[in-house]
Amino acid sequence: MNGIRPWIEGYLDLNIALVFALVLWFALLGLLVRSKWAGAFSFQRRLLIALLAAVLASPFLTAATTGLAAYVSPKQSLALSDLAVSAFLNGHIAMPAVDFAEILTVRQRWLDVLVTPGHSTAMVFWAVSLSIILALTLRLFAAGYAIKRIVDNSYTWRTSSKVDILISDEINMPFAARGLRRRFVVLPARLIMQPKNLRLVLAHEFQHIRNGDVELEIIFEALRVVFFWNPAFLILKRQLERFRELSCDQSILNRPNLNANDYARCLIALCEKPPNPRDLHLVQVGFFKNSLAKRDLMRRVQAICNSETSSHRMPWFLRSAIASVMVIGIALGVTALHPATNWTHDRLMLSAVVNLERLEAINSVD
Repeated sequence: MNGIRPWIEGYLDLNIALVFALVLWFALLGLLVRSKWAGAFSFQRRLLIALLAAVLASPFLTAATTGLAAYVSPKQSLALSDLAVSAFLNGHIAMPAVDFAEILTVRQRWLDVLVTPGHSTAMVFWAVSLSIILALTLRLFAAGYAIKRIVDNSYTWRTSSKVDILISDEINMPFAARGLRRRFVVLPARLIMQPKNLRLVLAHEFQHIRNGDVELEIIFEALRVVFFWNPAFLILKRQLERFRELSCDQSILNRPNLNANDYARCLIALCEKPPNPRDLHLVQVGFFKNSLAKRDLMRRVQAICNSETSSHRMPWFLRSAIASVMVIGIALGVTALHPATNWTHDRLMLSAVVNLERLEAINSVD
């Protein structure tokens, strides 16, 4: 199983990158909410998407960062383990060399276990992991099938070159979805008798389609199968869903002849009737996805009511600088925690000290 070892190491790096992304995201969010750009939801949505894209590209970013560092300063390593070894040899870390070496190699030792054929721990790990991945994959396909069934059982109300507007009596919440070739906006039948709300809901769902939110939802639901065990991914995905809706609301409210109070009332009216249980795990985006959480509803209503005072646009150079800092932070963070592959002078010295300690322990027993 040594052939899969590089893939496992790359997967671990991706999960480490997700943790760094989570820390960077909340650090930035803490700064933004205290600034005049607290309501720049469209920028925050795009920044979060860029951050998650940087996570997926982190293996390439790590390779580029390592190569650049080796070119600029061949003797200086970015690996945190190399810095720790240097600190240990200089007397800044007080602990036995054997224990210190065990800490440095814990990742490699666990990888050795996972790629060892017939090892009981490896067998349990792979059995549990593959079972969960299979279950989540089946759930994802079931969600896709459920959407197809709803679309097939709906009535076509309006159609265009790319989007079909459908009416369904099986759902309580409107949503946007897509097939292989066409996109769909599915509306609950009760909305037909509410012209004002119907206009607002259609504007919202079409904005989701313009933003590419349906495709992003499919991508991140698929990634959820891979990163099912990582809370950082689940938190970042939940953040993306939150800012996706806030950004969509804000885009709608920026249009002329649209009243924020009517929009807030429409949102509250839709949330008065709970979604059907069959709607709970559909891969789609909607006016209010799969939840009646009071906190989320309150945030959206507050943002809608404050829409006139939250329209400050961040300068392009500042947006570019923030995005660059976050991408560089991901690259440096993953590179720092990636295990060193070269035997430096300090590592050879540490190995010698470890061997001396072990020899001393053997002699003391004798």
